[in-house]
Amino acid sequence: MSRLYLAWVIVLLVAGCATGPHQAKDPVQIHHQLQDKVKTGSDELARLQARMRSELQQKGMQKIEIEPVLPQYDPLEDHTVSFSMVDEPIQSLLYAMAKAVGMNIILDPAVKDETRRMTLHFEKVSAARVLREILG
Repeated sequence: MSRLYLAWVIVLLVAGCATGPHQAKDPVQIHHQLQDKVKTGSDELARLQARMRSELQQKGMQKIEIEPVLPQYDPLEDHTVSFSMVDEPIQSLLYAMAKAVGMNIILDPAVKDETRRMTLHFEKVSAARVLREILG
């Protein structure tokens, strides 16, 4: 009998603990906790986005200086020219060279106002060298 009594006591204790008073959470309280977590997460995300936007704007505001890059291949190196001129204006020299290599030329109005005159003689020289000498 003592075993039976002991078994009943154990069953009652276990059952009592299992069916004891529960502290059920209030749905309103759960809702408020979730709202707080969402607000905290949203605030953190807003701070992160603001920081990233600021960094992008700062990078976008930086002035980028682009320098012209001279081509590796100069097609004027392939053309050999020979011509002579005495006391001619720069625009005449440029026109003669363009005609000699068969290229188009558009002269800036500032070149037309140039008053320098040159005398030169080239015999079988690359057009690139002639151009460097005229403009140099």
